[in-house]
Amino acid sequence: MKGEIFTGQSVIAEKGVEPSPPRWGFITNPLEQPGQGICPDVPHGHRGLLGCNSAILVPDQARGNIRIPARDPLTQFGSIPPLRWNQFGGSLGGPIRKDKIFGFFDYQGTRARNGGSIQTYVPTQAERAGDLSDLGVPIYDPTTGNADGTGRTQFSDPTRATAANPQGQNIIPQNRISQQATNLLNLLPMPNFFPPGALPGSNNFITSGVQQFDVNQFDVRVDHYLSDKLRYFGRYSYGGYYLNTPAAFKTAGGPQLNGLSFEGISDARNQNGLGGLSYNLSSSLLADVRFGVTKYRVFVSSPDAATQLATTVGIPGLNDPNRPDTWGLPDLTINGSGGFLMGYQCNCPLNEQDLEYQGATNWTRLYKNHTFKWGADIRRRQNKRLPSDQHRAGVYPFNDSVTALNDPTNLNNPVVGGLGLASFLLGDPSSFSRFAQISTTQQDVQWSMYYYAEDTWRITPKLTLNYGLRWDTWFADESLNSGQGGRYDVTTNTVFIPGVGGVSQSGGVNTQYHNFSPRLGIAYSLDPKTVIRTGYGRSYFPGTFGWTFNDLAADVYPSIVSQSIPSASTFFPVEFNPSAAPGTPSFGTAPPAAVFPAIPSTGRFPLPNGIGVSNIPTNQKIPYVDSYNLTVERAVFRDATLSLGYVGNVGRHLNDGWNLNAPVPGPGSFTSRQPLFAEFGLTQDIFNKCNCASSSYNALQAKFTKRFSRNYSVLASYTWSKTLDFGEFGTESNQYNYRVDRGPAVFDRASIFTIGHTVALPFGRGQRFASDAGRVLNAFIGGWEWSGITSVESGLPFSVLMNNTSLNTFDMNLRPDRIGNPFSGTCANGAHTQTQTCWFNPTLGVAFADPAPFAFGDTSRNSLRGPGLFTADWALHKTFQLTEMLKLQFRWEVFNAFNRINLQNPDNNINDAKAGFISDIAAPMRNQQFGLRLTW
Repeated sequence: MKGEIFTGQSVIAEKGVEPSPPRWGFITNPLEQPGQGICPDVPHGHRGLLGCNSAILVPDQARGNIRIPARDPLTQFGSIPPLRWNQFGGSLGGPIRKDKIFGFFDYQGTRARNGGSIQTYVPTQAERAGDLSDLGVPIYDPTTGNADGTGRTQFSDPTRATAANPQGQNIIPQNRISQQATNLLNLLPMPNFFPPGALPGSNNFITSGVQQFDVNQFDVRVDHYLSDKLRYFGRYSYGGYYLNTPAAFKTAGGPQLNGLSFEGISDARNQNGLGGLSYNLSSSLLADVRFGVTKYRVFVSSPDAATQLATTVGIPGLNDPNRPDTWGLPDLTINGSGGFLMGYQCNCPLNEQDLEYQGATNWTRLYKNHTFKWGADIRRRQNKRLPSDQHRAGVYPFNDSVTALNDPTNLNNPVVGGLGLASFLLGDPSSFSRFAQISTTQQDVQWSMYYYAEDTWRITPKLTLNYGLRWDTWFADESLNSGQGGRYDVTTNTVFIPGVGGVSQSGGVNTQYHNFSPRLGIAYSLDPKTVIRTGYGRSYFPGTFGWTFNDLAADVYPSIVSQSIPSASTFFPVEFNPSAAPGTPSFGTAPPAAVFPAIPSTGRFPLPNGIGVSNIPTNQKIPYVDSYNLTVERAVFRDATLSLGYVGNVGRHLNDGWNLNAPVPGPGSFTSRQPLFAEFGLTQDIFNKCNCASSSYNALQAKFTKRFSRNYSVLASYTWSKTLDFGEFGTESNQYNYRVDRGPAVFDRASIFTIGHTVALPFGRGQRFASDAGRVLNAFIGGWEWSGITSVESGLPFSVLMNNTSLNTFDMNLRPDRIGNPFSGTCANGAHTQTQTCWFNPTLGVAFADPAPFAFGDTSRNSLRGPGLFTADWALHKTFQLTEMLKLQFRWEVFNAFNRINLQNPDNNINDAKAGFISDIAAPMRNQQFGLRLTW
């Protein structure tokens, strides 16, 4: 019997990752994750068959994993946030009945405490009292002037005049400051970071926090060999994941801490059961049948969800005492110079539960020089999702345009001044939105089926051909219960209710049946040292969650009401009281309650105003990717090969969309320029879910492989590539011309060089040095291996943006005109470009200029690139032979071994005081980890 005990091995647990359909129809298991480190050199899903066994050890602190982090030089000027990563577990397996029944069990636990920190902004004491003169931006009173924002009076308070500000300009009188804003600011800390030479509005607060991440995973598997031809197995897998991450302002929320990528509390659980049978019908015909069930659930909440904080600070109509799901602070976004975030920015509360049944069969037939394979995979998936895509306590953005002046005489930029912080102090939000829900039983159901057939044909000893065909079908998403969920058709402004009045359970959406995917691969041995390979394949996939599945019942009107109330003009706040005078503060007024409609017997009714929905076409197309490659591989010397290749793909019918009701840029009120207001009287956002985007990837790839011999192995690769698309989940800028957003993908790195190595150090018996070492000396100096991966990557792209006030619209980003080199000259702080404090020059008139009024700039999307990335993750490890059967492995792993500062992309809004400034790192500083593994 074999076994092992381990502590301190690194693991990454995938929480809630949805399995995609397998290439040829095999059962998938989202709990089987690579790199878990339980059984050496044994794939996780096969340990029971191969007999890797172990016992379990739960270490105390001294015997657990030790991690030593280095300081983040941009956000950690004081103490380093704690970093603890303890991992423990093992596996146990062996025969239950000799040569017939085998059992296997493994457990793995992780207790991680990961520190994160951030630079951000909080208002100063003077700013909280209304004195915004330090920010250097004129602010105007929205209760003065005309309906188009002209003729406004600049704020001033002569009673607080100073020698530097003798007129007291840009100071809001204290009797105009909203009590709600004051109460909210009392929840924020004061500035604690004062770097020399910092410009007004620059980050002035540094904080840190610790993320709690606890994982428990185990597998149980039994294999029964009935005969040489027939065997079957059963397996159950469990994964429990608890994640608790604070935000920058703790209970008051705020921005996420860098490096932690989440804020809030997540409690997730994955379960998977699988049974399979394999039968050899003959020496040339094999078959297997499998059936699996996967169950997933996740609950997400925020630390402020237990209190009615919105009510406490005086914002009415948000926290319903009888509905705890509406408690906590709203999401508050204060834009522009001096801006900040409050409230938790997570999708919380969230209650999601997913259940999938899956049956699959695979057959293999050997015939002469052919290997035929075919199979099928049938699935039924059911999902309950009660989300908060818009916070249930409300979402309030505060824009600078509300306190700006419209000056038509300024032809270059008619919008003068304005601060989101001023709008916040006045209690003047630009819009309001939230999710509301009363039913909790709505669920989506979808069937899918996948069939395939392929043949590997060895035509000659030199030439092999692989060809095949897949047929994938995702049936239209349906509502489990009639009368729940809905589908909106913008062409008639009609909501269709599934299962009511003759409306189908899919709401009228059709199934696409023609998803056929050919595959072709050719390999040819030009000579004993050279192989040429080429291939082509098409792959269909369901796209983003919520597009072809979970788009009908779970989080769709009228089961969930998504309120969307815009302001009448970019220069005025949203008003909840129709009789209120323009510019009247609305922060202290309750928004209208969400109204849930009565479902008519016809199953059809018009969409009312103020309810945000998505338009879902009846013939939604399934996305696909065409992939192709050509590679030449040659053995260049003993144990080494070099390959060169071209790799490419194109994506078609990819998920995208735009706001069908965004005001067309131009003068006048929003409603005068909203297409759906003119047709149906709608003022809210209507998102068009279309599968109309595309992408492309083209790469030159080179790879050198030196297999392990003479004490070392090397795998080096270089990729020169470009990925183009139209953005992430929707149009970024012009909602009526998404094509202007074609540019490099946000993840595109033009050049990537990676080298992996394993080196057996030349010390100890049989090595170059101390080859005759005695047993004791050899135990210490022999058997050491140095391994690692080193990567050098070019920078990620980013777009240069500016405030979009001159467009007089919403939901559209604005890029400036480009007139020069963004990497020339110096920034306002005197720093040179391509440095941490001045990555690019945002000064207007140098590289960028204001576009014409109501026009989009000519700077393309993702046209600049940020800092590159260099990482070296190395390890030193040795196995000690304690007895004939007992081994102890020691590992010392160092991530970012050179402690290199890898900078993030900079602030990209040229109107921000922090434009061009990089406030954090893209990858952690050096972390060191020690681990032990005992095997027998």
